Amino acid sequence: MNSNFSLPITVHGHSFELLGLEYDVRLGNADESRVHFYCSKTGAMIFSVAESGVDLTTQPEGPDVGETIVWRSNDPNLFRIFWVSSY
Repeated sequence: MNSNFSLPITVHGHSFELLGLEYDVRLGNADESRVHFYCSKTGAMIFSVAESGVDLTTQPEGPDVGETIVWRSNDPNLFRIFWVSSY
């Protein structure tokens, strides 16, 4: 099922809240080489990996206005997530 919807989020430091869940953005290290964000909740791990767009390892403050990050998710309801910076 394809559906498009938009929800605003505000990233503070390296975390954000969406629909009552807290997510952490990880920029990668020797053990986790890919930029990703995750939400650990009871019984499941929602995990999304940066697939294209702004490289947060070289631009850790995030995308400039109008720039995008595309995330691939392991949540079947959120196969691709598109972040577009609006400010």
